[in-house]
Amino acid sequence: MSVRTLGPLILFVSLLYADVGHAGWAACESASRKAAPDDQIRLYTACIANGQLHRWQVAYALTHRAYAYSRKGELDRALADLNQALVYNPDHVGAYQLRGFIQATRMQWDLAEQDFATFIERTSGRYRANAYVNRAAMRFCHDSCASALRDLDQAMVIDPKQPYAYGLKARVLSTCPDEQARNGADAVGLAQKALSLRNDWWSHATLAAAFAETGQFADSIREVGLAETMLGSKDAAARDLGDLAKQRALYETARPYRKQSDETICSFISESDAGAGD
Repeated sequence: MSVRTLGPLILFVSLLYADVGHAGWAACESASRKAAPDDQIRLYTACIANGQLHRWQVAYALTHRAYAYSRKGELDRALADLNQALVYNPDHVGAYQLRGFIQATRMQWDLAEQDFATFIERTSGRYRANAYVNRAAMRFCHDSCASALRDLDQAMVIDPKQPYAYGLKARVLSTCPDEQARNGADAVGLAQKALSLRNDWWSHATLAAAFAETGQFADSIREVGLAETMLGSKDAAARDLGDLAKQRALYETARPYRKQSDETICSFISESDAGAGD
């Protein structure tokens, strides 16, 4: 299993520290190039055990080993590594982010909120914009739509070209279970903006949901079809295609889509491999 990190939204923030010529760092460099979590765990463990790392490098290795553990569903081990990483480097923002995701996986929303608040406080620029988007997605997943919208507005002020901020706001405005939070017309405009910034399957699926909220079901069917085609061409996870099929069925019977508790975007742990960007 892997940490899905809120579908396509999450950017796993962990600065890649290079220390050329540092013999103790070689296993960490090798681990970063491996795809299999067991290989990553073995190499990060060797790197940590070497004893030649700076404290911030140990925090990096522990955080990335935690990510590998989380991909296997070994969340207790992942949390232990993240807690230790923050002892070595209390400013390692990637550890706060990943720990927040794991707390959210366990529906420990208060703990997740604390970690995301720290994550936001200790980042700046586009990283802070991404942090707001990530917290917004987490809040949306437990139906705190108003709070999610505030976070997304903050993200767009910081980084007006963050596509997922526009896309997620469109999702909230078109699929939130709370009728008072929905606004189909605004959702369509935001989804179109997101698509102009990033032409991917998720943006097309978001535009489909927005069109459905305004009753434009033919447009919804067209957009979800484009999303399915893009997913199919990339050999995407079956679960994503399954979600799109459910949405298509709604649009074909002239019904809008409403966020479900098991929606892919809210599946912090899933079978697909999202990977950890730097």
